[in-house]
Amino acid sequence: MWLIVRAPQFGPTGVVSRDLVDMTDVVLTIANLAELKHPAPLNLCPLTPSLRGSADPFEKRNWIFAATTKVQMIRDWQHILDSQGNFHDLLKDPCQQEEVSPLDKTGPGRRQRLQRILDRLNGLPVDAPPEPQLL
Repeated sequence: MWLIVRAPQFGPTGVVSRDLVDMTDVVLTIANLAELKHPAPLNLCPLTPSLRGSADPFEKRNWIFAATTKVQMIRDWQHILDSQGNFHDLLKDPCQQEEVSPLDKTGPGRRQRLQRILDRLNGLPVDAPPEPQLL
């Protein structure tokens, strides 16, 4: 899904970013841009570093979590893992038809990392956004 932002005050126009964005981050971004104080529990990633063209990965989201009442899902820039054990390479298989091959060199490490995050988030209420963390 695309998120298109028009913000010429942040830098050159026509810039395309591949940064991960979660729609819950929009609220914090608006609060930051309006210089509003927000409650401390609002642990989201603002989009302002991306809008300003920051290349610092520690300022940006590196995974996205979503859940329904039956399944939880976590993804990064390339892979997606759900609580039912389905693991896909979104660059090679955007329609998620084939599991990542056990022979894939990066797959096992990515799966393990995403599984650790998913395990940590397991048990959260569905409507509670997780705190973004870098691992």
